[in-house]
Amino acid sequence: MDYKPGTLVSVRNRNWVVQPSNNEQLLKLRPLGGTETEETGIYLPLLDAKDRPKPFQFPLPSPDKFGDISSTNVLYNAIRLSFRNGAGPFRSFGKLSFRPRAYQLVPLIMALRQEKTRILIADDVGIGKTIEALLVVKEKLERGDIDSFSVVCPPHLCDQWAKELEEKFNIDPVVIRSESISYLERKMPPDTIIFNYFPYQVISIDYIKQDKYRQTFINECPEMVVVDEAHTCAEPPGEHRNTQMRHSLIKDISNKEGQELLLLTATPHRGFETSFQSILGMLKPEFSDVEIANSDQKTRRELAKYFVQRRRGDVTKWMGEETQFPDRDFEELEYQLGNDYQVLFTDFLGYAKEMIQADTESKHIHYWTALGLLRGIISSPTAGVSMLRKRANKKEDELDEVDDETAKMLVLDDDEQDEDVEPTAVTSSLEVKQAEAQRLRNYANRLEDLGKPSKDNKVKAAIDIVGEWLQDGYNPIIFCRYISTAHYVADQIRDNLPSGYIRDTEVESVTSELADEQRKEKVEALGKQKYRVLVATDCLSEGINLQDHFTAVLHYDLPWNPNRIEQREGRVDRFGQIAPRVKTALLYGGGNPIDATVLKVLLRKARQIKKDTGISIPFPDDSKSIMEAVLNAVLLNPGSVNTDMSQLQLGFQNEVVKKGADQASLAIERAKSREEATRSIFAQRAIKPEEIKEYLVDSDEALGSPADVEKFVKDAADYIGIELRPVPNKSDQYYLNTTQLSKRLRELLPEKEKIKVGFEAPLPEDVYYLGRNHPFIEQLSQKIMGLTFQDEESPFSRMSVVRTDQVDVKTTLLLLRVRNVISKKKRNNELVAEEMVLWGYRGDPEDEDFLNHDHVKELLNKVKAVANLSQQEKKYFAEAELRDFKSEKMEESLKELTRERTEELIEAHDQYHEAVGGGRYTGVEPVLPPDVMGMYILLPAV
Repeated sequence: MDYKPGTLVSVRNRNWVVQPSNNEQLLKLRPLGGTETEETGIYLPLLDAKDRPKPFQFPLPSPDKFGDISSTNVLYNAIRLSFRNGAGPFRSFGKLSFRPRAYQLVPLIMALRQEKTRILIADDVGIGKTIEALLVVKEKLERGDIDSFSVVCPPHLCDQWAKELEEKFNIDPVVIRSESISYLERKMPPDTIIFNYFPYQVISIDYIKQDKYRQTFINECPEMVVVDEAHTCAEPPGEHRNTQMRHSLIKDISNKEGQELLLLTATPHRGFETSFQSILGMLKPEFSDVEIANSDQKTRRELAKYFVQRRRGDVTKWMGEETQFPDRDFEELEYQLGNDYQVLFTDFLGYAKEMIQADTESKHIHYWTALGLLRGIISSPTAGVSMLRKRANKKEDELDEVDDETAKMLVLDDDEQDEDVEPTAVTSSLEVKQAEAQRLRNYANRLEDLGKPSKDNKVKAAIDIVGEWLQDGYNPIIFCRYISTAHYVADQIRDNLPSGYIRDTEVESVTSELADEQRKEKVEALGKQKYRVLVATDCLSEGINLQDHFTAVLHYDLPWNPNRIEQREGRVDRFGQIAPRVKTALLYGGGNPIDATVLKVLLRKARQIKKDTGISIPFPDDSKSIMEAVLNAVLLNPGSVNTDMSQLQLGFQNEVVKKGADQASLAIERAKSREEATRSIFAQRAIKPEEIKEYLVDSDEALGSPADVEKFVKDAADYIGIELRPVPNKSDQYYLNTTQLSKRLRELLPEKEKIKVGFEAPLPEDVYYLGRNHPFIEQLSQKIMGLTFQDEESPFSRMSVVRTDQVDVKTTLLLLRVRNVISKKKRNNELVAEEMVLWGYRGDPEDEDFLNHDHVKELLNKVKAVANLSQQEKKYFAEAELRDFKSEKMEESLKELTRERTEELIEAHDQYHEAVGGGRYTGVEPVLPPDVMGMYILLPAV
């Protein structure tokens, strides 16, 4: 027997569909109506004769069993919702646990138009770059374009990528990093390479950039590489070794012929044209010389095939589909330093000025030391005390050697690092004389006494804010600069919240002291509490999704880089946040010239631009030198800054301070102009919305939309006796009584007698999501099909005969399960796709008066019996119709129908390849006959 893909066979008392196999001796089978997890293989050379698969044909409906025609839609939806290899235009959609938004398909279509994928996805924070990239990966896997992939990302994002792959895309990757390598190597055969043994990988970039693994990964990496936070892999303008190693690695990968590459970043351009061009050069070597501002239209159109960059406003209402993002309430909250704290701060500011001016030879390192200590004192008494004492107690033989560039990076907020440790390498880099050490200890002792809300107005303000937010129903995250500050703030909030919250509010701190898995566990556990407060450092500010559990952000320590503001707030203000409104606030100190300067020069300007244009500008790469110029002038002339923060326009009396402020303002305006110009070019408005709409409609029809899932569950519940009641005032939510479910179905839901369910994500935290690929939906579909085909008393109908006023001539409607097989020309593999086709004819088949899918669907939704027919009459018409159905004419018509569906599938798969020549797919011999799942005979009313 020739086991062609798509054909039906019977073996070991079960019916199967033959699946494509790259090994001629391995027969791959999937149970008819079953799932991928039930697939099995038969090694033909060892096949016993009694187990040899035999041809099988799906039985026609019985002329002795009739049912209610109104149940037809339940059966129709049950079958198509069970498809995983659906025949829609996108191969992967049947295997996703969610329905993509229309705008998320833009990078996918761009990728399908390319011979080899090279795309830079630079959408704003919170739009969904991860989903967009993995849609490309999943589709290319399902089409057979690639067999393997690797996601390369910062180490703290590895687990999140793995979770997204598993939960949303049904892909189980391995995570490759220092702590997992030994375990993975034990699972591999000897003399194999980890980078080509596991097909699906999430890899820490800091692991593979090391000399020990770098070249091996370059040589053996999968066909597709996804690079997250790609801006950290740009060619650095200086000699920053960490960034240089990352750039060299990804650059060498991009130089491999045929390598597919997806680059993801929210900040591709940060002030240095050469760094931005180095990212573009990874897409196509000739782009490395492109200056977008000065390029012609032809160059821009060419680059737009590889580069997509959209702000939130570009996607909120696109193609008639509204994507819900929360509104963001922002405020600046001022606190006044307490009397003792203000005196201490002013005294130490004077000491810092002395430190800078005392030693001309080491003046610059003294400057960074002073600024580092000041930042610790501003942050919290705990951080300040720790840094002061470590400096005072540092012995000469323990001094750290720190160059100026490293010192600058540790004290300021660099984009490439999220360090939350105190910069002791800076503050302990110079010798401390005995008198100075005693002075530092005195400052530490004074500061230590201020570590309580009665004397620390900053933490008192935070406690009040958190109390108000909790009262208003918000769950806040508080971001701090240093580990010690995070623990201090968490302790103070835990011990001093208003009495109504002490018992019920859970307060946790998460810092880089914890491994990635521990951070994840701590956040998940906290998310289960009714009242919750997370105090975190910037180890959680980039790439981490926290919108499921938190709805507010308080910047306890002002970041010295506007990029951090957007990254922090983007943890909760992003797609998937079900709260209609989120709160964010900056906490700043009145009477503090450093807070005053940072707020005026950087943060307010960036915030105003976001408000006016919708653009979160990436602060320029030369921000460190801008910050240095301003802060240096402030340190040297602290009285030159007007710290009356009640005035929106702060004054700078000193010319040096004003010059630094003007320099920062100019850089921000340049960034604004550049971002506006870039996004007008690369927002991908050139892709026609109607094109995407057409294919989304086709996908929904082939596989079932969220609305179809909802209708299926509601209709099935009515037929098999499941209690499903609408939630009052919530049209999209239902109460499901689990006590009436079978044991198998009940096991697939939370352990509650009554749960709230919904079918369109995102949903509120207390509502359980049931998507088309949820195991409950899958099992319910199997149950309906089992009742239909095996239970004699089933309420679901494969055969009905009714008299109706919807037709004026005998009309036969057919529910057909069609299997299409198409072949890829270059990779020599075949793809099997299943679909439900509604088809029919008026009169007899020989009349060739055929009805298309939409016409049949409309009739099935409208038809109602207007007169009773006896069982004998029904049987007469059913037997006659079955005889006609077996005729040669009908066989030829079904063959033509199947051929048309295959051609349409080829056209859909090749649609996006027109730009690169098209014609990647070809049809194979149709799989005949299609399975007749239902036959419904409509007789005109007498």
